[in-house]
Amino acid sequence: MEEKKYTTTDVSKKINVSDRTVRRYIDKEISKIDGKYMLSEDAYNFIVNKYSSDNSRTTHGQPADTENNDDEFDIIEAFSQEEYLEFQKRLTEYPLLKEKIEESKDRLNESKEYIQTLLNELDYHKKTYHKHLEMHQKMIDVFQQRNFIEAKEKGLDQ
Repeated sequence: MEEKKYTTTDVSKKINVSDRTVRRYIDKEISKIDGKYMLSEDAYNFIVNKYSSDNSRTTHGQPADTENNDDEFDIIEAFSQEEYLEFQKRLTEYPLLKEKIEESKDRLNESKEYIQTLLNELDYHKKTYHKHLEMHQKMIDVFQQRNFIEAKEKGLDQ
């Protein structure tokens, strides 16, 4: 089955830029100097990742796994097309998920502050309520003393 091919116009419509911009993007990624194609690191990695998975694995790994003289990479692992797409999806989701986590942390901190404010207000109202109870009790005591004094003056205490 032949792989579908796309024109620069197809790409420009998909990413909503001009056809000329897409050609500039391609020129950034692939150029021809002295008859040799020069690839950007992204283009190089794309081609290596896409076509190295076509090689069949042996018990010693893929040829690139065992013949890599580049000390930059300690581990090289081939992805299946499905695994690569899932990996790519996770990489693109990461910044969004990280942002959502930070927003959740902020909302949690705001909620904690709000709850602490409510607890402080509740404590204030509780103390105020107890002060009012104290005042009312004192008023009741004063009225009882007054009534007792008036009853004694009128001789009603006997």
